Amino acid sequence: MKNSIVRSVEALHEEMTIELVRMALERGYPAIEVIRWMQQGMEKVGLKYENGEYFIGDLIFAGILLDEVLNLPEWLQAYAQSMGSASEKKYEGKILAFSVYGCCHNLGKNIFVSYAKAAGFNVKDLGQDVPLEVVLDELDRFRPDIIGMSGMLSETAEEMNRVIKTLEERGIRSRYRIILGGEAVSNHDGLHIQADAATQDVVEGVEICKKWMQEKESQRKVSGM
Repeated sequence: MKNSIVRSVEALHEEMTIELVRMALERGYPAIEVIRWMQQGMEKVGLKYENGEYFIGDLIFAGILLDEVLNLPEWLQAYAQSMGSASEKKYEGKILAFSVYGCCHNLGKNIFVSYAKAAGFNVKDLGQDVPLEVVLDELDRFRPDIIGMSGMLSETAEEMNRVIKTLEERGIRSRYRIILGGEAVSNHDGLHIQADAATQDVVEGVEICKKWMQEKESQRKVSGM
């Protein structure tokens, strides 16, 4: 089942992918595992784009396909059941997501954004290749709980570091939880980026964000007692 979904996404087969996802859910495969398989297929789409086999329109279509899956009634029901109840699915946290300056890769970040929205987060997506100045302006406007940064190369990891250091210099780093994604996170420890978490798995990334919001809510209740 997994390989079939990965290959179908890679080939951008819309109807087949949706049918395979429905079949997987009917057979009892967890909703989050299905998204992991979608992610693997999306990563192959990204590689084909880098190799010149796919074009920007194909990347856009891949994102549309992901949104279609995340809005399938069958997937939404399976996801809600995996959360225990529909009410537990809602998170009032706000996430500011973007691919850092110098990174023109958007697909992994888009998967994270779509999945976070499905989990109930209020997500503002700044897109790709986002300058530091734009990030700082949006932090003031949007006032997120969480900053999600994505990058592919070591150079973009350095840009992540620059964003965090700027927040520290302005005395506002403690206002946000920061999570990193993309290939650049493999250099997370070596570059001493002071993020709160780093992962290349979008499902794990959203689960981390949920945990942070649960902790924040618990702290709020304690302080209100």
